[in-house]
Amino acid sequence: MTDAHQTHQLRALLGTTLRLLLKDNRTIQGSLESIDNSSLLLSRVLETRAPPTTEEEWEIFENRDRYYPRTDGGTYEIEGMGIARDIGAVLVQMGDVVRVEVDKGEWARVRGLDGIM
Repeated sequence: MTDAHQTHQLRALLGTTLRLLLKDNRTIQGSLESIDNSSLLLSRVLETRAPPTTEEEWEIFENRDRYYPRTDGGTYEIEGMGIARDIGAVLVQMGDVVRVEVDKGEWARVRGLDGIM
């Protein structure tokens, strides 16, 4: 599958909720608003990360206001998902994305548009 074909499939998902696993093991979930050759813009984003396990991760979590920009939603813990925060909109570089997840029905719709089913 070519990059152009993958970009076409992503453009067909505009307005759809995506979940992205990033290189640093954060997961962000939000509505796909825009796409170009190197980035994705998501709105109404919820960011989650696994609970801290190392001393360094705990230090970052306990001092998160120093490491992360302040957001209205703040950070909180979601049982089974880890640490979460509402971050509004975010621009994600495609090079930072490990995996893109989308609802199975939406993916079937997009694949049907391309006649690939």
